[in-house]
Amino acid sequence: MIALFGQVYNSIPINKALGLGGHQANQTLYWSTGSVSFDYQLQTLIDVGAKWSRVDLGTDVNGNIQSSAPNYSYYRLFGTSPADIGTESLPETDGRKHNYGWYYKCNAAGINILPMVSVIASDPNNPGADGAWWTARYATPQDAFNQGYQQGSGFIAAYGQNFSHVELGNELELFTKLLNGNGSGTHRSHYYVDRLDRAVQYIRGMEEGIKAVSPNTITMFNIAGWLASYLMDSVLEAAPSINKIAWHWYSDHQGRIKQTADASLRLPGDGKQPASWTFNNIFEYISNRYPGKKVWLTEFGYIWSEYKTYTQNEQDMFTNFQSIIADFNNSSNGEVAIYHELLEMHTTGDFNKEMYYGLVGYPDFDNTGRQFPYKKLLCRWLEENKLYL
Repeated sequence: MIALFGQVYNSIPINKALGLGGHQANQTLYWSTGSVSFDYQLQTLIDVGAKWSRVDLGTDVNGNIQSSAPNYSYYRLFGTSPADIGTESLPETDGRKHNYGWYYKCNAAGINILPMVSVIASDPNNPGADGAWWTARYATPQDAFNQGYQQGSGFIAAYGQNFSHVELGNELELFTKLLNGNGSGTHRSHYYVDRLDRAVQYIRGMEEGIKAVSPNTITMFNIAGWLASYLMDSVLEAAPSINKIAWHWYSDHQGRIKQTADASLRLPGDGKQPASWTFNNIFEYISNRYPGKKVWLTEFGYIWSEYKTYTQNEQDMFTNFQSIIADFNNSSNGEVAIYHELLEMHTTGDFNKEMYYGLVGYPDFDNTGRQFPYKKLLCRWLEENKLYL
């Protein structure tokens, strides 16, 4: 039991492996001047008992991790000295001086890295184009397959010795604009089918390219959570050798499935809710829908509300974690739960709900522009209770 804000909560044991997501390879707020050091980030993973660090990666068409400015992503993972990222002249007190070699830091601490490899996106002739780039870049689904194969095989040939698991793309239905606005993704009619067919073949290409080079690499594919099941079905039908199901699930999803009285936690409207929505544990639903496949929760978290106080948000962040973990524990095929994310992506300016995902926040950022780390209630609780992990 744990007492918070005058209330007593059960401490839910986490009987699955825990991980933390982050952007150590490609997001300025994880490594730039003013950020906390990789050493601090690593210690936080250790303190909460995390066994996995999920890192998103961009590559070129041949699967090579980007190594040039501005992110130096390759060196953020595999650098061996500050000179690799041009920081040899920085003082020892600048956290960025130590923000290289995340792979080696995690490896030394016994923490595995799950790379999420982004698809090769955008129309090279019109980089600002929306999801129409699927057809602009890839004339046919076979062309998309060929590029996925080239990227996947190249990536694993170069880095297969470093990564035992690979996540293929990220929330394609959202980030690559596959959905047409006619539904949540449970039926083919909810998609731009020309984009969908190319996306499915692209992921099939990544999978077959990886397995051609390294048959023992464990692969997984994710969707954003609510509820692109037709995309997942289509990918697994095209590429049945994908080993695991990856799913993303946030407080708005969890609130709605539990039919909470708090309307702020539910998605607006009921028109996109499947008629057959009669279950209240998404992870058991996934386990039943895809028998024989272990389920990884590669993103889960709490969506901050600008209408609540910092303290109220911290409390709701904690209770949401407890609710989701309880359901994940009770699912038959759940295996690893990766909280998203380690650090706040806080910037000055208008409120953005994704600013506050992190276990570590920066309440003074608006005033200082500096990341003075504050471990939120959930982070402190995890540190105190890691004996459950």
